[in-house]
Amino acid sequence: MQPKKERIIFLDIMRATAVFLMLEGHTVHALLSNDYRSFDSIVFNIWFTIRGFTAPIFMFTAGTVFTYLLNKNKDPFFKNIRIKKGLKRVILLLVVGYLLRFPTFKLSGIDFITEKQWLTFFAVDALHLIGFGLFSVMIVRYISELTKINSLYFYFTGTLIFFLFSPVINQIQWSDYLPLFFASYLTTNYGSIFPLFPWIGFILAGAFFGKYLAANGMKNKRKLAVGLAAIGFLSIFLSYSLNLIEGIGEGKPDFWNSAYSLPFWRIGIILVLNSIVILLTQQITSVPKAVQLYGKHSLVIYAVHLMIIYGSALFPGLLYVFGETLNVFECFIVVILLMSAMLLMTWLLEYYNKNSETIYATIKSNINKIRPGAK
Repeated sequence: MQPKKERIIFLDIMRATAVFLMLEGHTVHALLSNDYRSFDSIVFNIWFTIRGFTAPIFMFTAGTVFTYLLNKNKDPFFKNIRIKKGLKRVILLLVVGYLLRFPTFKLSGIDFITEKQWLTFFAVDALHLIGFGLFSVMIVRYISELTKINSLYFYFTGTLIFFLFSPVINQIQWSDYLPLFFASYLTTNYGSIFPLFPWIGFILAGAFFGKYLAANGMKNKRKLAVGLAAIGFLSIFLSYSLNLIEGIGEGKPDFWNSAYSLPFWRIGIILVLNSIVILLTQQITSVPKAVQLYGKHSLVIYAVHLMIIYGSALFPGLLYVFGETLNVFECFIVVILLMSAMLLMTWLLEYYNKNSETIYATIKSNINKIRPGAK
């Protein structure tokens, strides 16, 4: 059986990397002055390219971690504690996702919500996508248990389907056939940032990796790293091949806007990155507590930092206060402060989880002391 600390080290480093990219990416995107947003700048080009990997890394790692833990538990589907926890997580993700986008928390304000605001509310964000992704992983686990077919086949096939059919699905006017609520999950035409196609493919790809780790462990890290790198470079080669074919058909190659090739290029880079992290952590037996906390509470950090930066119906965010006015140094300071605040929040969450009973007992005792007639 794979040592727990090895799994935590490797996966938490990947999750912490995704959290860091997410925090700085959203902050810079929201607050950086337009004077610095120029593709003539090498620095901005590098930042823009790296930012394109934040969501894929986040989703791939979420799929890996969840599926690994799910498959390490060998209990039947309906008796598996990971299924129960997973369903609670899915519901929480969807509820929080819609609450963050709800335009008003006053019943009297519902009649004044504009069509644009309703579109924003129904738009699918990362929390919605991850929720449905984790639910898909559980469905695959159930089907695999019924059919006795290895779930790796389902994850691999699902990844290809969501990657390859994305351009076709996205071009259909789904609102002509489905309510806006469901149509928003299938296309970006109604404001969704992360529709199911192609984004859930990254979660399923992570699920494939998580299932493999659960079955085979990481006893030979070097072999695993080489295998991941080989698959990653093969995917990158496939992406360039698809891009070339599209270019021949259209007469104008355009890699970045090619919906067929881009997901394969991104997943290829992610697999290579994973292989590098595995090699670098071969001799590491521990990581800083901050890395573990960022990884463990990544989804909480995601929800909270969005409210801080972009605001919500309850209060305005940093975007409302500053707008796109900050220079590079000022953005850097905000990123450091935000990361520190998120680290403090995760530490408080850990403290509460470990000491909740003591905290409640202390509060109850203090209340009893101040009650009239208390001895």
